[in-house]
Amino acid sequence: MNCRRAMCLVYVLAILAAAGSAAWAFTDTSMEPNYHRYQVYTNEPLKIVCDQALNPATVGAASIVVHDLKTNQDIAGATSLATTNVNNDTLIFTPSAACQTYAGSTCFPWAERLQVTIDSGVQDLHGAGFTGSLPYLGVFVATFRTICSGPCRKTASRSTPSSIRTCCWASTPTIRKAPTRRSTTTSPAWRAPRRGR
Repeated sequence: MNCRRAMCLVYVLAILAAAGSAAWAFTDTSMEPNYHRYQVYTNEPLKIVCDQALNPATVGAASIVVHDLKTNQDIAGATSLATTNVNNDTLIFTPSAACQTYAGSTCFPWAERLQVTIDSGVQDLHGAGFTGSLPYLGVFVATFRTICSGPCRKTASRSTPSSIRTCCWASTPTIRKAPTRRSTTTSPAWRAPRRGR
């Protein structure tokens, strides 16, 4: 009888421990940008807000992985911590690739589907990992490319396409959206019908 009680006690303690760890596990409250947004700039950093403070010792440069679904390659960049609601509750990913159309900034690839995942090593202050699910499976698209509206000069290198320009630092950025599919057929111009005599 005592053995049965002891086994039951161990079982109950195991359940309580599992419930306690699950209660402390952190999840996300928002991700910007996300697939629902139409206007996403290529030089906009990725921001994931969590419901609890994170342990800075478990957050490194590779804590967020951004994967290009077209090229099947990971986007180079770095992860950092920030504060939105409570201390160290926000993960920020900044790409490291320089913008081809705007000097002095870094950008995500333009008009390509990118999928975000949080590394399993990221933990909150209680040692629990991420148990949430990012919105839209963590997918977003940078639909607007930041370009330079001020004076530009063509790049000196012949290996660089002539369409890529290096802009002045004082230039004001403007936005170019991703291309849309156009109809291949043309309709004749409308003319008012002639009145019968």
